[in-house]
Amino acid sequence: MNAVNEIKGLLFEELELIVRTTSNLIRRIEQDQWEYKPTDQMRTLRELVEIATHAQHHRSQLFTYLKLLGHDVNMFDLY
Repeated sequence: MNAVNEIKGLLFEELELIVRTTSNLIRRIEQDQWEYKPTDQMRTLRELVEIATHAQHHRSQLFTYLKLLGHDVNMFDLY
């Protein structure tokens, strides 16, 4: 069980880093830069941010799995 807790701790650290650094990068985007696309094969800045926010969908999936497993979770855990 100690190994599980260690992995959880590392996961939490990584998630916090991802949120902090992505937030800092998004703040740098200026209004007229959202549709910037370096080449036709690459995504726009707006599309990249949409990909990053797609994690909310998976958060809801995790919530549902935990609920089905009998964990005491409710909608306030999501917001």
